[in-house]
Amino acid sequence: EVTNEAALNELKDSKQQALYREEMLKILPTYSAAELLTMAGKFKLKRDILRLTNAMLTQGGARAVYFEEFYFRKD
Repeated sequence: EVTNEAALNELKDSKQQALYREEMLKILPTYSAAELLTMAGKFKLKRDILRLTNAMLTQGGARAVYFEEFYFRKD
């Protein structure tokens, strides 16, 4: 959830998406599957993603992060 249309457009920009994915790939490995199975772990991840998103946006901000699904890969 973003604060304005400009922030949404910024997130949709392909160059910005590549940078955003790169930063997300730095955050995600810091969490274990066991941690993400807890509500506290999910809230912490949301907070980290929100902080990252707001740090990257220059034309508005993000208000909230929503998860629709979690997928865990078994190795």
